[in-house]
Amino acid sequence: MQYHTSIIMAVLCALGNLAVLLGHPSSASAGATIIGTVTYYGQPQEESYPTSKNPEKDYCATLVSKKPALFRNDGELRVVQTLQVRPDGALKDAIVAVQDIVDQTFVTTYPGTEVRIEECTFLPYTTAVVDKRNFHVVNLDPADHAVAQTISHNPHGTEVIGLASRTLFNIALAVKGAEINKTLSLRQVQHGSAVRLVCDQHAYMQAWFLPVTNAYFGTTGAEGTFEIKNVPQGRHVLKAWHPKAGMMDVDVVVPESGQVRVNIEIPKK
Repeated sequence: MQYHTSIIMAVLCALGNLAVLLGHPSSASAGATIIGTVTYYGQPQEESYPTSKNPEKDYCATLVSKKPALFRNDGELRVVQTLQVRPDGALKDAIVAVQDIVDQTFVTTYPGTEVRIEECTFLPYTTAVVDKRNFHVVNLDPADHAVAQTISHNPHGTEVIGLASRTLFNIALAVKGAEINKTLSLRQVQHGSAVRLVCDQHAYMQAWFLPVTNAYFGTTGAEGTFEIKNVPQGRHVLKAWHPKAGMMDVDVVVPESGQVRVNIEIPKK
């Protein structure tokens, strides 16, 4: 009887370890919290684009009086902060995600990625997406944005890997409240692709998305810090990714409970 009990216990233990690897912790509150920082010791970057050929007819150009820091040359150029990094290396908008867990429950129940357009900006600048799940964009800019028969915004989503890209959708949102609901179909996820969103009417409107297969991810704030809760116990691969700074993978050993700190430096290009 003792012999059979030992075998049963060994099998149960093996099944428990398999559940962790597949991303199915025993309860919603199981696991520990990963906290840390992402640093990048390169220079901040911004890109600038002409506001419009007819700025007096473009709502986006009128924002110069409200948000002058976003413009250059007396409103002729609109800038986008593509890489925000402080002198101490703190990197904003980096996504930090556990890479080695495929949680099928999370994937099949993921409600979708939410993006909003406010004052001619895609928000958030970076976040996560899930393959075969919904991608939602809503235009919150004024209804009178569409002037002189022009389209106010034209979100254009692409799957990007290296220098190659493939269109996922290209849909106009001409009035306030207009929406896009599109199921993503990504072909290069296994090879490290990402999703890029731009506006064909306003090239400075940009956003980036990292495909994930579990709920264990977070985004760094201005301090370069992140927090990922309820990560299953064990050794995991943690990726820090930023569309302009690059990426870095590190190993982390997560305890059964409590916290573990991980500081990740993305190498300067």
